[in-house]
Amino acid sequence: MERFWTFGALFLGSLVLFGDACLYHCLSREHCDEQAPILNFNQPYYRTNRCRPSEVCCKTPRQNNPVRCDLYPENNHPNIAPTINPSKPYYPTNYGAENQPCGKSNPNEEMEWYHFNNLTTPGEYPWVVALFKNGKFLAGGSLIAPGVVLTAAHLVKYETKDKIIVRAGEWDLNSNREGFQFEEREVEKIVWHERFDFQTGANNIALLFLKSKFQLKNHIRTICLPSPTTSFEGHRCIVAGWGKTYPTDPSHSTILKRVTLPIIKRSTCEQQLRRTNLGWSYQLPESLICAGGELNQDACIGDGGSALFCSIGARNSDVYMQVGIVNWGIDCGKENVPATYTDVAMFREWIEKNLLDFNYNYYN
Repeated sequence: MERFWTFGALFLGSLVLFGDACLYHCLSREHCDEQAPILNFNQPYYRTNRCRPSEVCCKTPRQNNPVRCDLYPENNHPNIAPTINPSKPYYPTNYGAENQPCGKSNPNEEMEWYHFNNLTTPGEYPWVVALFKNGKFLAGGSLIAPGVVLTAAHLVKYETKDKIIVRAGEWDLNSNREGFQFEEREVEKIVWHERFDFQTGANNIALLFLKSKFQLKNHIRTICLPSPTTSFEGHRCIVAGWGKTYPTDPSHSTILKRVTLPIIKRSTCEQQLRRTNLGWSYQLPESLICAGGELNQDACIGDGGSALFCSIGARNSDVYMQVGIVNWGIDCGKENVPATYTDVAMFREWIEKNLLDFNYNYYN
């Protein structure tokens, strides 16, 4: 199975395939005096959009020709991205820092544009953390307690704790235009599941215990964990990470991206994976769940260890629970080929036992 997924490379690390971007206006060819190049979607917080096939990216519209304000007027998706002004700090201010419930996101009025382009807004999912090895981005994880990160075992089993740094409260890895500061912590101890299997991805779960706890605040919070019997089968849930856009991209994204995916029935997932080169004898390990299978909607290289999280209900649509950890997949974004995720609910007792043991021996 190594040819289908490797833990440092193919382990899911992107979100959605965005297509190309226009930094000017989308107009019909006859309404444009000077066309502009279509650019790769590398810096999505600038003025960007994707043009219809019948239109061109126009730098200079013809005189007296009005410029559209909407890329898709019927869906009211704005043509110009909201501006993040470095001189006006962007803080998630929906909820006070003195009360930080688990899984509480930070919605804001600009989310529609960002979500349409498969991006998060700054501070939107405050439990998302980035792992760095020797100063370079390694993978994703989630904050489940002020001093504990949940991630995938394949990423850290052969790493030493001294080489890993955990960064919380991050959005753009290459700038500080968020208006709030990320924080970093060193790792005191790495614990991975004793029955983790590299070949199948079974029991692919690990905990990073930090040398000092994060102080919870608006842009740094924990994610809720499910009970052992929790199931979100049939729901659409979210993966957020800094992975690549395309598997062949030379580097990961610098902006925290998101993708919404359906949770697939185990039997359906197993049948669909058997139609791939895994073959008809493939059996999905008990500790895995599946999500995705939609064209160009997926996690990808670099998203390994990131959380798959679901809204807990209509009245609490901004409160989320982590149901999975990005595990492995066959390429990224193939139709009817879902990716696999570690089933967090199955390991709730394992997590609590290790939390109790470490807290007793260290923090107390």
